[in-house]
Order: sequence, then C-alpha cells, then structure tokens
Amino acid sequence: MAVRRRKGATAEHSFGYEHTNDHILEDNYGRRLGGSNSRNHTIGVPQGSVLGPLLFLIYVNDLPDVLASPCLLLADDLKSWSSNASALQMDVDAAKQWSLDWHLPLNDEKCVHVSFGGDSANAFVMHGEKGPENIMRIDAKKDLGIWVSSNLSFALHHEKSAQKAFAVLRMIRRTFSRITRMDFQILYGAYVRPLLEYANQVVYSGRTKDVTLIERVQRAATRMVAGLKSVDYETRLAMLDLFPLEYRRLRGDLILTYALFEQSLANRFFTVDPANTRRGHNDQKQEIREAFDLFDTEKTGSIDVRELKVAMRALGFDPPREEIRKLLSEFDCDSKGLLLFGRILYMVALKMQNRDAKDEILKAFRLFDDDGTGKISFKNLKRVAKELGETLTDEELQEMIDEADRNGDGEVDEEEFLRIMKKTNLY
Repeated sequence: MAVRRRKGATAEHSFGYEHTNDHILEDNYGRRLGGSNSRNHTIGVPQGSVLGPLLFLIYVNDLPDVLASPCLLLADDLKSWSSNASALQMDVDAAKQWSLDWHLPLNDEKCVHVSFGGDSANAFVMHGEKGPENIMRIDAKKDLGIWVSSNLSFALHHEKSAQKAFAVLRMIRRTFSRITRMDFQILYGAYVRPLLEYANQVVYSGRTKDVTLIERVQRAATRMVAGLKSVDYETRLAMLDLFPLEYRRLRGDLILTYALFEQSLANRFFTVDPANTRRGHNDQKQEIREAFDLFDTEKTGSIDVRELKVAMRALGFDPPREEIRKLLSEFDCDSKGLLLFGRILYMVALKMQNRDAKDEILKAFRLFDDDGTGKISFKNLKRVAKELGETLTDEELQEMIDEADRNGDGEVDEEEFLRIMKKTNLY
C-alpha cells in the first residue's frame, strides 16, 4: 500500500519507487494447502526489516501536508503546536481523518495534550466512533528521551534521570561483589553517566537543587570503588580521573557553542553582541602600551627604571620595593637605566600570571561590602551601581543578586561572590 500510494511521486524519485516496487511486488512465494496444487503469491512484506523504516517514512511522509500548524515529524513521532486553540483542534481532526483514510487508526486513549506558558482552560477532543471524547491533559510528557513539563522546567527530567541512574547503580552493586578502578571506569562510563548527561545542552537549568541532585549520583557511584568509600569526594575524583558533572556540562556547552560559531549557525540560537566588551589579549596589550606611553614622553620606546613602580601601579599592581629590585636585576640590561616596552610587557605578563585571583576578587568584594557585614546586599549593589553611573533598574539589580545567591538568603557572601566572579573569566 505504501508503494502504491506514492506511485504519483515526482520524476526524481522514480528510481527509488521502481526499486522498492520490484523488491516488494515482484518477489513471490509458493503456498500449498494439503494435497492441492502449489500457487504463487506476492510476498508484500520485505524479508526482515531491511525496508521497514523506509516504507514507514514513505507511508507517513504526507501527514504534515494535512496540518495547518507547524509540526515536526521524526520516525513515528509527530508534534504540532499553535497558540490558536481552534487551529490546533482542526489539526487534530485532520490527523484523525488521515489515520482513518490509511487504515492506521489512532489509539484515542493514548492521545494527550500539554499546555505551556500558564494555566489554559482550552480542551481538545478526539472524534471517534463513540462521539467526541476529551483528550486527556497532562502536566509533563516524555519526548525523545526528555521529560518536558508544562511550566517549562526540567526539574522532573533531572529527578527521573537520577532515579534511573540510582537504579542502575543498585544493579551494579548487586552484580559485582568488588569493583576496581578499571571496572568502575567501564561500568560508570557506559551505564550510568550517559543517563545523567543525555541532552545536557537542552535540559541544564543551573538550579542548585538540580545540580546537587545530579552530582549526588556521581558521589554515590565513586564510593562503590574498592578502597575509596571513606575518601572525600574531591580525592575520589582525582584518583578516578573524573571531573565534577557541572564542569562536564560547562565543557559541553563550550564545545557546542564553538561548533555553532564555526559552522555559522550562531545567529540561529544567539543574539551576538556586536560591542563584545570582553577583554582579550590584544585589549590587555593595548592597556599596557597606554600606561607605558604615559612615561615615555619623548617616544623613545623606553622608560626610566625609576618610573617602573609608578607604571606598575597604573596597571593595577602594587609590588613591594624588594620585588621591584628583583625585576630590575632580571630585566634591566640597559646600561643607561632604561627599560624597553618589550621587557615591560613581559614583566606585566608574569605579574598577571602569578597574581592571586582569589585575593583580587576579595578586594573587589570589600568594595561592595562597605558596611562590613561580610555580605553584599541589594542596598550595597545599588550604591556601587550608582557610583559607577550604571543605569540599572531594581529588577535587574535583584536578578544579579539572585544569580549569585546560592543559599537563598537574599544576599551574596564571599564564597558566592568568588564563584560568580570566576565564572565571568575576568580573573
């Protein structure tokens, strides 16, 4: 039937049609009942499932043509959506009629619908032999391996993934009386971690509760290795050559983002900022050059060594006198007591490489925490924004607090500030 219904295909598909037609309709087999004469019959069904997927795609390929709303078709999975409930109901009726026309009746009891973006009073019906029946509404549905909730939260997906991963861990524990490090790398990498990392770029929300839940699975898994039960989590990761799952998610995001930019697909997923205020290598080099030129008034390409401490301060460093002397002993090769720009550039690069990022961040934290409470409040953040001339709304300022606030107390402590600043790549 699939071949016959597509007989009117366009010329460019004629070879595929003829090939499939010959394979199915020209193959015969003999059948005999009792002592009767043998009679040939058309096979009709290809041997095994060589052509099964292809025939199914041919069969359902025209289903989107009967729908007015946008839809996606993957194998036997069809999704259609619309903000117009009436249009969506018409598509449901059209799909139902299509299934009856081609003798593929839908199972009305298994049909469900999900409403996204708030509570909706819209009801959808399926017209069957018993008359119209309401299509059951649900709050979450598994779609291509991902649990999608009506509130667009992936919390349920993370819960289901963790439950399944813990079940696999229990099965492994029952099966293996002793798990070596090599055994663990194979078992965990093949059976457990894929459950936690499936479609990470889609489902990862950054919610502390979800992150903790997923990481708990890896914590439990690493304790199963012989000799590591009483060792702390960070040491277990190092001994098993593993990374926290949050790091792996970040790495996956970066790889995907890089691939999108490399293939010129970024504009389909992001709004790229043309200003791009991120400081790169060339920006830092230009900043050093500007500080150098402040003291190289005669444009000779060198500055007096006596100006080195002041120049370093202009770049944001305050080295002690002993360190200045050490730097001069290593880099002042000019008998006239002059330092070339190249030497200054290298010296600053060493300082930037060796600077204590944590100390730098905590200095910035104290600029916000002017009242000495050990936390940055909404009031502190608003004061700094005003002093810097930033025109941010209260909602935007509160969003900044909420993003960094991991423990939910409404303020940002040193640990939370360190974490959020390290993620900005400024330190």
